[in-house]
Amino acid sequence: MIVGLTGNIAMGKSSVAQLFAKENFVVIDADLIARQLVTKGSPLLERISVIFGQEYLTEQQTLNRKKLGQLVFSNQVARQQLDDIMQAAIFVEIKKQIAQHKSQSILLDIPLLFEQNYQTLCDIVVVVYTTKDVQLQRLQKRNQLTKSQALERMRSQQAIQEKIAQADYTIDNSYSFSDTAEQFNHVLACLKAHASNML
Repeated sequence: MIVGLTGNIAMGKSSVAQLFAKENFVVIDADLIARQLVTKGSPLLERISVIFGQEYLTEQQTLNRKKLGQLVFSNQVARQQLDDIMQAAIFVEIKKQIAQHKSQSILLDIPLLFEQNYQTLCDIVVVVYTTKDVQLQRLQKRNQLTKSQALERMRSQQAIQEKIAQADYTIDNSYSFSDTAEQFNHVLACLKAHASNML
């Protein structure tokens, strides 16, 4: 079974991914893959420096994530340019990892799951969500952002209501971790029943 997990920034998707990992799902993390693809000296990092400029590299010639993040979350053209560089390579690596673990239960942890049509690879899609107020509060605290910077990042993503409408299951991560875990256990039971039906 391949389960797709998504949700918007600072909604707690990573916490739910950890719960899946404890249930022996192989977690394929698109954000982690993206980081690995732009390590020092990599071809993709070279393309980023050519398109956006050397100022988006640190003195150690690694990616200046904070500076590039500020640019792409405030500039739609720059964000599309970065997606054009990254997404095809991420897709190839995700397909490769799926093939390596095809006999196991797989979780695709992908923020842009719907935006990049990864749902076509999934048997089931789970969306993690919170209220806008909780999301804003968590994002400001986690990333040390001003309110306007946080709202800018939130607005750059597809509306969470649109993702919820396309989900097979949802988890409301607005409250305590125990509440989230309880919802996860319900989803897990449904997934096991679904897996039995697939056999």
